[in-house]
Amino acid sequence: MSDDSPPSKEPRFEVELRLNGEILPLRGFIHDILGGAVYGMIEGLKGFQDCDSLEVKVTKSKSQGQANADS
Repeated sequence: MSDDSPPSKEPRFEVELRLNGEILPLRGFIHDILGGAVYGMIEGLKGFQDCDSLEVKVTKSKSQGQANADS
């Protein structure tokens, strides 16, 4: 017997996005888009092992931040 209930709206990934240390609120589909994109890129790396948690921190290099200030 098949389950005809609608698909769950709960995201497959839980993502915490911070901007200058402040947490930005995200809608469910954004959790899936960001989580799926990052996880998809990382799982192709040599040495990757399946995991429950993955952390990525992105910081502008000082030279890039200065270039934007000069514009």
